[in-house]
Amino acid sequence: MPPVRDGIIIRPLIETTREEIEAYLRIRGIDFVTDSSNLKGEYVRNRLRREIFPLLKKDFNPQLVKTLVTTASIISMENEYLDEIAHKKLKAVLASQNESSAVIDCARFAAVPPVIQLRCLRAILVGLKGNLMRIGAAHLYDLMGIMAGAESHKTLKLPDGIHAEKSYRFLTLTTGPACSTSPFSYQYDAVPEQVVIQETGMRMTFTVLRRRSLMALESNAAVACLDADRVRMPLTIRSAKPGDSFQPLGMVGKKKIQDLFTDEKIPRAERRRVPLVLFGDEVAWVAGMRINHRLRVTGKTRRVLKIEME
Repeated sequence: MPPVRDGIIIRPLIETTREEIEAYLRIRGIDFVTDSSNLKGEYVRNRLRREIFPLLKKDFNPQLVKTLVTTASIISMENEYLDEIAHKKLKAVLASQNESSAVIDCARFAAVPPVIQLRCLRAILVGLKGNLMRIGAAHLYDLMGIMAGAESHKTLKLPDGIHAEKSYRFLTLTTGPACSTSPFSYQYDAVPEQVVIQETGMRMTFTVLRRRSLMALESNAAVACLDADRVRMPLTIRSAKPGDSFQPLGMVGKKKIQDLFTDEKIPRAERRRVPLVLFGDEVAWVAGMRINHRLRVTGKTRRVLKIEME
């Protein structure tokens, strides 16, 4: 436990030794009381303080306590740094998230180092159940195993009613009854800077850039780069409808959106959550999957419309 957490002083003397505190009190003539429970040998903490630590200081390291404090401080800083990395990676691996469910893209998750995978899972589970009580390392490794496994469908029950289900490339974690997403539609007469899809919790940002300002087009499923001069208003962001189709990048002819979902192995329960970005009546991007071939960036493109999904 750190001395200060979130700006609140919790254990102000945790990095100060007992000897240092008692010396301070003696010099200033301040009386103090010893907690009698600290003298009882039935508590493990007391045996560590009264038996193990003195032995280690005598036979191995006279500066044992300071060494432990220094090591703990280093580990704490490294822990904060790794948590920051995991928080950033969460945006890439989460297909969607709300109060009762989280959907993880297994392919994106596999690209994350295992040490960060564990932290991502811990953060997701805290978001669902509020804490990590009764969640152990074995549960986290089980989840990682399901996502890395070859089986298309698999389920797992975790403590406190958390249910995990893998379906093709997605792992869905839910607490309580799963809620289906209602159809949604947002329309704009001009390109906005940002759109929040309330039904899914997803956020899209829109930026127009000059072609030469992009050193290379991003190869990220959560980013779409379109020819800004070929798009036509209005802009619509909505869930898929029966009969929707478009020409995917690199293909000749049109393809139904439902067929694309099938090819990409998107679970039926998740298809309503996938946003379609349309300009006019034309599907420009099936978010997280493919852009429209006609709106692709070419050597003749002067301005690029960059869309990022979080």
